[in-house]
Amino acid sequence: EIIFFRSIISTGCCYWALRKKNITIFKLHPAMKLLLARGIIGTLGLCCFFFALKNLNLAYAVTLHQLAPLFIVAISLFFLKQKIHLLQICGVLTALLGIVWTYQVNLDDIDWLVSIGILGAFCSAITFHIIYALRGKADPSLIIIYFPLTSIPVAALFFLYDGWVTPSFFELMLLIGVGFTTHIAQLFLTLAYQHEEPSKLSMYAPISVIFAAMISVVMFQEVLNLNQWVGISFIFLGVIIS
Repeated sequence: EIIFFRSIISTGCCYWALRKKNITIFKLHPAMKLLLARGIIGTLGLCCFFFALKNLNLAYAVTLHQLAPLFIVAISLFFLKQKIHLLQICGVLTALLGIVWTYQVNLDDIDWLVSIGILGAFCSAITFHIIYALRGKADPSLIIIYFPLTSIPVAALFFLYDGWVTPSFFELMLLIGVGFTTHIAQLFLTLAYQHEEPSKLSMYAPISVIFAAMISVVMFQEVLNLNQWVGISFIFLGVIIS
C-alpha cells in the first residue's frame, strides 16, 4: 500500500508535467525498451527496499541500499568497460568485506532480509545506468512516470493478496508525504544521472546513511547491535573510498 500510494502521487505529478510540455505518455517512443526496463527493474528494487525497510532497522536498511554505488562501479568496470580509478575498486572490496562480515555474524533468519536489501541496491544500480543511457532521448518526467506505471499494478497485486489495511487520517497524511518527497527525490536523481556518469555521482550517496542513522536513533529510538555497526562501518567506508 505504501508503494501504491507513492506511485499514484508520482504518476499524477509526472502526468501534470508532461501535459504542460505536450508530451504523450503512451506514444511509441524510440527508447521504449529502456523506459520499460527502467520501470520493471526500478519496481523490483523499490519492492526490495521497502520490504527491507519494514523488517530491518532504518539505518541498516538504508545502508544496505547504499551498496548501489558500489554496484554502479562494478557494472561500469566489468560490463560497460569504463575506466575506473583504483580507489573505487578498493571501495568495492571494502564494502564486500562488510557484507561478508554481516553474513558471518548473522546466521539466523535475518540473512534473507539482508539478501533482499542487497538485491534492491543492485536493481537501483542498473536503473541509474539506464537513466544515464536515456540522456537526451526522453524527458525526465517521462522517464520517471514509467516507474510508477509499472509499480502500481504490482503493488495492487500484493495488497489484494495480503488484504487492504485502511489508513487512519494521520497515516494517510504520511503516505501523501511519502509520495511527494520521493517524487522530488526521483526528479533530482533523474536530472543528475542524465547529466553525469553514474560512477562519478555515486560518491554522494553516503549522506543518506548519516540522515537515516540520525532519524533511526532520535525519532524511532532504534538501537543497532555491534554486528550491525561493524557491517555499516565497512560498507560506509567502502562507499566513501570509492
